[in-house]
Amino acid sequence: MLSLLLKRSFPPVAERQTLLFSATFSENVKQLADTIMRLDQTVTVTNKKSSGQASSRVLQKFIEVQTGDKNNKIHEILEAELTKEKETVKAAGGNPDEAHVRHTLVFTQQKRTTDLVAGYLSSKGIMATSINGDRTTVGRRICLGGHCDIDAYY
Repeated sequence: MLSLLLKRSFPPVAERQTLLFSATFSENVKQLADTIMRLDQTVTVTNKKSSGQASSRVLQKFIEVQTGDKNNKIHEILEAELTKEKETVKAAGGNPDEAHVRHTLVFTQQKRTTDLVAGYLSSKGIMATSINGDRTTVGRRICLGGHCDIDAYY
């Protein structure tokens, strides 16, 4: 990107408008922004009530698990969720076979682990997909907005 913006045919920083949006800004991205953008405006959006914290609508749980047991624990948690959902659907007079796990995001430390976790959950009958930086922006949007076109629950 930097090589494109620094070409002679590209308008200089002072003569163009460049907008940069990101959920997070690493030091590398901040340095790039300083190079390619004017310093006219910076807008930061946070949750007013708890800056730097998740929305109160997001349920967060911390569960300490040994490294080798992580996939099993994720599966156990999601299976318990599915069992509970089936009971709720059945109690409401619906078909429990149509119950599914609520949309769930599982964060991993490494990109390659996302594929491994999704594969493991899929092998256990839980529809899953991975979303990481190796996917295109369009691919990530399709997964998040359209459930990967296969109605996967992640």
